Amino acid sequence: KLERTEAVAFFDDIYQSFKELAEKKKIELLFESNLPQKELLLDKSKWDKIAYNLLSNAMKHTPDNGIIMMRLVFSEMDDRFTLSVSDSGEGVPKEKQSSLFVRFAQIDSSTGGTGVGLHLTAELAAVHKGKAEYAPSELGGACFSVSIPLSDNNYEKEEIIETQVLPKFTGTTVETGHAPSLQDPSLQDPSLPPDKCYQDYKILVIEDDDEVREFVSNQLNDSFTLFTAKDGTEGLEKAINEQPNLIVCDVMMPGIDGFEVTRRLKADFLTSHIPIVLLTAHSSEEHQLEGIQAGADAYITKPFSIKYLMARIVKLIEQREKLQRKFAQEPGTPPVHLINFTDKDKEFIDKLHVLIEQNMENVDFSVDEFAQLVGMGRTNFYKKVKGITGHSPNEYLRIIRMKKAAELLATTNLNVSEVSYKIGINDPFYFSKCFKAQFGKTPSQFQKGG
Repeated sequence: KLERTEAVAFFDDIYQSFKELAEKKKIELLFESNLPQKELLLDKSKWDKIAYNLLSNAMKHTPDNGIIMMRLVFSEMDDRFTLSVSDSGEGVPKEKQSSLFVRFAQIDSSTGGTGVGLHLTAELAAVHKGKAEYAPSELGGACFSVSIPLSDNNYEKEEIIETQVLPKFTGTTVETGHAPSLQDPSLQDPSLPPDKCYQDYKILVIEDDDEVREFVSNQLNDSFTLFTAKDGTEGLEKAINEQPNLIVCDVMMPGIDGFEVTRRLKADFLTSHIPIVLLTAHSSEEHQLEGIQAGADAYITKPFSIKYLMARIVKLIEQREKLQRKFAQEPGTPPVHLINFTDKDKEFIDKLHVLIEQNMENVDFSVDEFAQLVGMGRTNFYKKVKGITGHSPNEYLRIIRMKKAAELLATTNLNVSEVSYKIGINDPFYFSKCFKAQFGKTPSQFQKGG
């Protein structure tokens, strides 16, 4: 999917997004091009991943106060364009250089780095009719490069999706890497209240790479309440203690990997309802399938844009809230377990409804009694009901009672007061107030079909 692209501006934009991280590590990050501007056909989605991978790899393996050089070389004579990233890091031992672009090959056991990103880079280069290579860097460390054909005649016409030339590079770039505002209409569900406060939502980020964890956390922190964990063990503990609304988890981690974290969280009754977004450098379908089979709600391949991650988080939250609101506000809507919950969660919801039905007319039915009948402590019971339904146990009990009231008003000849007593509310005026708040009309108006 090739687009005619002003390449110097395109790669400079990616380079700019790493400058803040470089400053934190006191790394001198340089950008060089043998031409001030050059138009060529690029699959931008592939090159974004390639450049991100190479720069991320260099950042990871370059010590503080080091140097990284991103260089573009356009050669009309050789009909080649080459992007290279050099660093002053430790380099790659000669015996390991042959396996650099092999999936899962270990590069540096001391840092836990793997060759997944480099393997992906090589695959993307090949799709673009190019190749990825390694050479010792003139800076003393490693130099990874990707080269592709330069001229248009290397590609078929059907591969080109756009011929419009982007604006020329003027020496300035748009700031990148910042999380979009959640007021962005493209991320908003029109059915959500306009004053929705996302800071009320807790997000847990489980990521073993310090730089990636810090970057993702910094980007999401303005929009959500953030918790982080440096490995799977800490992540499991925080998931239980903090009860986040959503978890973002890396797959490749030492000890307990992301797949196992997902399986354990989905198997644990206290956390099985929490949506999980897996982040991974695995690009193959079998690995994505493993993530879904483990119970992941979304699967995002690295490198990814923060805006895309933000959109997936918001949409997962919105999806649940929409179904929860639909269930609460529309009298005949089935229970909220139509959301993608585990079998245990569905059984739990069904059990709640049976107990509520059995105690529908019991005016004194309390949360403590409710929890006792379920066989849980009050605190865990509250967290579980809130996590699944979006409501506290008291609120959910009232919602079910109002739905039962709507059913009785529609199918029997009972008057409003009689219906009120039938659902365990001995104050018809309070019943009418609650009913109107939930369905937008009074019991009398509902009964008359108004």
